[in-house]
Amino acid sequence: MGAKAAGALAVAALVALPPLLPKYHLEVLISVLFWAYLGIAWNLLGGYAGQFSFGHAAFFGIGAYTSTLLLLQVGLTPWVGMVLGGALAAAFGLLEGYLSFRYGLKGPYFSLVTLAFAEMLRVVAVNTKAVGSSLGLVVPSAKAAPAMFMFSGKLPYYYIILAMGALALALTWNIGRSRLGFSLAAVRE
Repeated sequence: MGAKAAGALAVAALVALPPLLPKYHLEVLISVLFWAYLGIAWNLLGGYAGQFSFGHAAFFGIGAYTSTLLLLQVGLTPWVGMVLGGALAAAFGLLEGYLSFRYGLKGPYFSLVTLAFAEMLRVVAVNTKAVGSSLGLVVPSAKAAPAMFMFSGKLPYYYIILAMGALALALTWNIGRSRLGFSLAAVRE
């Protein structure tokens, strides 16, 4: 069996089999796809550019807290909140990157700066009442409301993270074959 046929078979299985799986296995698949999504995001900086960042948890936290706070405080749908959270996390990443590379930090020094930024944000989050302090934020459970990113079962979440992972993989693949991808590889080398 060729690589393309095996890939098509794997995609077909990822789309068709989840409704037949027990809830536990579906939950495991959601977690696997979620971590794969985060790994794809890390691959741009760590894989293509060769810069080892320990701060990606901070970007994840910024996006998650932004989306959740917008839902709880403003009533904004998480579909929009995720985009705004991603934009805020990207802005923070640009600031962190600017400060790091402005002063020529690379290798272990860059890694330590990313770790320090992530730790600073963790300390701020744990000690700030606006974001729930050490308890975090609680999203009230309600009846199924797809417009508010609330579903009655796990299956919609599975298909959403599958689509997000496929989109991230396609985007990363295209970046890797673009001028930006070649520039990132040049930085690594």
